[in-house]
Amino acid sequence: MTDFDQTTIKKLEKGAMYTYGCDKGMRPIIIMQVKKFDLTIPVMEHYNPVYYLLLTVIAFKMVPYHAEKYNILVDFDDISFRDIPILYLK
Repeated sequence: MTDFDQTTIKKLEKGAMYTYGCDKGMRPIIIMQVKKFDLTIPVMEHYNPVYYLLLTVIAFKMVPYHAEKYNILVDFDDISFRDIPILYLK
């Protein structure tokens, strides 16, 4: 179960992960900007904001029987795979 508290709100406001419109198949587009994630904290610290955003997309952006999938666009701008801790890649 996720906790929607002030830290979750602050992490979502950083803009590391957000939803932006739909593609031509009416599938929601989720954009992740890796450089805005704090990669020094454990992976589970990012669980609540990601989980809450996905719940919001499923509840408000998907159309049953028409758009039951979503697209995730991951932006690795100015980040190399060597900069990402191995625990984030598992």
